[in-house]
Amino acid sequence: MVAILEEDQTKFNLRLLKGRLAQVVVQTVFEQFSYIVRPYGYENYLSTLLPRMKKDDANDAVKKIRNSPDFFVYDNDLNKGFLIEVKSTTDEDETCHSPSYYNQIPLIQTQWADSVLVVYCSQTANIYCLPVSEVPLSRSINLPKDFKTLPQFFERIDEQKYNTFLDKIRKDVMSQHCP
Repeated sequence: MVAILEEDQTKFNLRLLKGRLAQVVVQTVFEQFSYIVRPYGYENYLSTLLPRMKKDDANDAVKKIRNSPDFFVYDNDLNKGFLIEVKSTTDEDETCHSPSYYNQIPLIQTQWADSVLVVYCSQTANIYCLPVSEVPLSRSINLPKDFKTLPQFFERIDEQKYNTFLDKIRKDVMSQHCP
C-alpha cells in the first residue's frame, strides 16, 4: 500500500513539474508585456492535500478546487482581468493535438466558463489560447486553426515583439535546457 501511494505521489509530482514549467513560460510572456500575473490555482496553497483528494467520488467543492485556473492575469491600464488555465503538450504535430485533459473540458467549461485555456507546446514553445467556453470537445484539435495566439487574444501583446520574445525563449532557454 505504501509503495502504491509513493508511486502515485511520484506521478503527481512529475505532472506538477511539467505543468509548472509551462506556467513559468506563460507567466514570463505575460509579464514581458506588462500584465500583472498572480497565482490562482490550488497547486499554490493545497499541493500537500490534493493528492489525497479523490477524483472519482469527490463532491462539487473538491472538483471545483481541482479544476481551478492557474493564474489571474490583470491588465492595469484597461482594468481587465483574466483567469488563465495553462496546459502543456508534447505533441510534435500541433495540427493534431490530442489533449490529455480532454475529459476535464466539460467540467472546466461548467465551473470556469469565463476562463481562458492557454496551451504551451513544449516541442516548439508555441503558445495558443481560447476562451474555455469555446474549446472544441474533440479528441484531436488543430491548435493553429482552432485556437488563437496570445497577440490575437490579448490586446497588450504586440505580435512582432511577441514573436521576437518567443524566438529568444527558443534560442536562450529551450536549446540549452530542453535538447
